[in-house]
Amino acid sequence: MKKTILTLPLLAVILSTLLTFVSCSKKAELTPVTFKTLEVKKDNITVCVDPRTEVLLIASRLAEISFFANHDMDGDDYITGIDKIMEKQKNHEFVKLLKSMTKNYKGGIYQLLTLSKYISEDFTEIYFTKKTVPAEIEALCKNLDTKKFITLLNDFVNASNLSRVWLLYESYMKANLFDVSDFYDKYPNVTRWISEYFFDASTKQIFKVHVSPIMNYYHIMTPYSTYDGVNNFFICQSPGLNKVNNFSDINLAITMCGSFYITYLREHYESFKNYIEKMMNDWAVKNNYTEKFQDFNYIGYATDWISYVTIINYIEKFSPEDSKELYISSIESSLPMEELISLKDVFKYYDENRANYPTMESFLNNYLADYLSKLN
Repeated sequence: MKKTILTLPLLAVILSTLLTFVSCSKKAELTPVTFKTLEVKKDNITVCVDPRTEVLLIASRLAEISFFANHDMDGDDYITGIDKIMEKQKNHEFVKLLKSMTKNYKGGIYQLLTLSKYISEDFTEIYFTKKTVPAEIEALCKNLDTKKFITLLNDFVNASNLSRVWLLYESYMKANLFDVSDFYDKYPNVTRWISEYFFDASTKQIFKVHVSPIMNYYHIMTPYSTYDGVNNFFICQSPGLNKVNNFSDINLAITMCGSFYITYLREHYESFKNYIEKMMNDWAVKNNYTEKFQDFNYIGYATDWISYVTIINYIEKFSPEDSKELYISSIESSLPMEELISLKDVFKYYDENRANYPTMESFLNNYLADYLSKLN
């Protein structure tokens, strides 16, 4: 009997073929679904309905995640229709998985929304593994079985026949897009100020706004990110916000400030840790605030408060003269500590010394961290 001897090159070819087959067969198990992304683009702002984000929002409502389930827009045609069409999917395994992921979840709803950008457009792939979870979604996705997640998500999208739902509500969603796009046209200074105040002229900023009634008259920022030298901002909001009196250019600018600061603080927290934690712990004791802070709480509160301090610059530059004093007074009254109010002079120094600090990041790294360390 002849013995078959495999040379190393031949063995490598066979193994490669087998691996390719296995890889393809795994992907072939999932049925690709492609939705039409609806968008209105003007300059560096894209107002859109991203299918990946919307599917996660729909599943979150089915999972009765409180932010999306307790709704002020229940009379909205889209909400009513989605609830009726998707009722049979409430017990789908993906909905159950999402519910279990968020049960003890303290990372903020923004991580759930951020997760959508790591899903392929045809719902057959997820762009990280259990060992390579991005920092911006770590609180939500730590130890996530990514294969199980994408398999159940793919089945959920197909079983729900969401592509048909998409076609059914396309004209409704388009009307919302134009409505929200008009709102951003009305306040062009917001994105212009973010670009000029936080960055230098050598960088490009892209703003993406996902619009969904499931956002329940709220807007939520996700951490900004940089790819190939472009700074990307992603915000999810309700289409009705521009009709709500308290949603203005100032609130929008605060949201975008938060998008910058939450990314920055996560990456540079150690430089500010002592100051932030001492200030917040002193405040907690003074106000009998008994909840124990976790790392996220520190970063979350710091993000909100420093955004409020920063927005004073926007008000001084763009708000009507007869309203500036009232707006600034309102912002200052929202800050719980005198130390925070005093920081407005520090940011004024930044604005006056842009030649030395061309970007907000350079200022925070080279001036503010040292300034705060001397206060402790």
